[in-house]
Amino acid sequence: MMCIHAGKIHNVQKMSKPEFWRSKVKLTCPEKAKWFYKNEKVHNESDTYEFTYTSKGTYRCEYETNQKYYFYVEGNVCENCFELDGNTLFMVIVGDLLLTIIMMVIVYRCTKKKSPAGPPQPSKGRGPPVPSPDYEVRTG
Repeated sequence: MMCIHAGKIHNVQKMSKPEFWRSKVKLTCPEKAKWFYKNEKVHNESDTYEFTYTSKGTYRCEYETNQKYYFYVEGNVCENCFELDGNTLFMVIVGDLLLTIIMMVIVYRCTKKKSPAGPPQPSKGRGPPVPSPDYEVRTG
């Protein structure tokens, strides 16, 4: 879970939200500014600051006019993860259900009996063969 908190936001035309991709974080300020992490300067004048997330903390961009924008970054990241929104997940589940139903119908139709239902009818031809006298049981 990633959590971002930006404070002291003024009326500025160009404002962008933070971006997360795997273990990378990209913070954006409206204009070029100096970037700080825990009161230490980490990046020179730029409107964006990109870094590899290692631990939670407060970042800020600061202008010469002492105007500051704060970002609190906290979360769990991994190198092989990717973001999946709710709509995409819902569509994957619905698609899987539809394909499963289609496969069930195909299997049902292919395995359905081809003859009419009911018990097998006896043949109306000759009766069973007469046993040979050589195999009769002798008594006596």
